Amino acid sequence: MVELNEDERKLAAASSKHVLRVQLKSRRSAVTIQERKQASEQACTHAESWLRQLRADANRPLRVFAYMPFGQELDIVPMLTKLAHEGNEVYVPVADEANRDMSWHAWHPDVKMQTGLYGIQEPEQTVPALSVERFVEVDAVLVPGLGFDLAGGRIGMGAGYYDRFLAKLQQQREELPYIAALIYEWQQVESIPMENHDLPVHLIICPDGVQWTYAGIACGKDR
Repeated sequence: MVELNEDERKLAAASSKHVLRVQLKSRRSAVTIQERKQASEQACTHAESWLRQLRADANRPLRVFAYMPFGQELDIVPMLTKLAHEGNEVYVPVADEANRDMSWHAWHPDVKMQTGLYGIQEPEQTVPALSVERFVEVDAVLVPGLGFDLAGGRIGMGAGYYDRFLAKLQQQREELPYIAALIYEWQQVESIPMENHDLPVHLIICPDGVQWTYAGIACGKDR
């Protein structure tokens, strides 16, 4: 068997990711209104239960980084609304195309929103950004994506915004916060090509329940 060098491995991984993205985008485009509604409600019920336990363990309100769902992604806005009404701090990203970076802005149901990059809703620029130094205070990060596997692998849309953000987050902390994904059952795939710099998710939350990934178990997040 011929071993691939580093450049060849990266090329093979990129090719595999491209094929997987095409397949998952096609499946997502076929999601019906009823399928989205039912799956969103079920997954969010499990996520709310987990977050309530996280808050009880911390004995204080949580600080959660989340996102505004796009297209047929699971609708997590009702859950974020509940989190905000319960006194937790919710932040969502604003993408900076020039720097290929994201800043994080406080969100609650009354925040004025605007259409940002890729058509995703984001807070207006009048809402101040959380300073990078305060990333150490984040309890959980909810990440979007097209597909995930049990090892903790994640495949997104390919722009790399979350990869760069998670790398920056890791630089600011001794230990990463919980990194979780709310997904449809079909978004859990057998294997996702991962590169050395990719940071895994710790738990996957589906309509069927919460599942810790191997990465989450390995670093003790499931305890």
